[in-house]
Amino acid sequence: MSDRLRSIVAENGGFPVSDEQCSILQKNHLAISVDGAATVLGGVNIGWAAVHLQDSRSNIISDKTGSATNINKDEGSQDTANVQFYKSLVSAINALDWNAASQEVTRYRSIAR
Repeated sequence: MSDRLRSIVAENGGFPVSDEQCSILQKNHLAISVDGAATVLGGVNIGWAAVHLQDSRSNIISDKTGSATNINKDEGSQDTANVQFYKSLVSAINALDWNAASQEVTRYRSIAR
């Protein structure tokens, strides 16, 4: 995740994960992998996010993903686009099947050994 997106997440209080999701991360030595953007294109505020689970000690990443895009057609501004990214991040995290993604990374780990 880029420093810019990390900054947006920090400005909004961090990753919006539940206690149950946090437990899955800790118990399985996983981290959240995020791709996304916050941008203004043609005066339209756009934010998108895609979330995977990743082994915290390697580059093994789940194929399972949660993704979302939010668009705001009010006057274009980077601040509004940043809000759209964070909304997308919340939706993407909630769209991810955490148990399936965790099991997938575990399976990939056993294959990689």
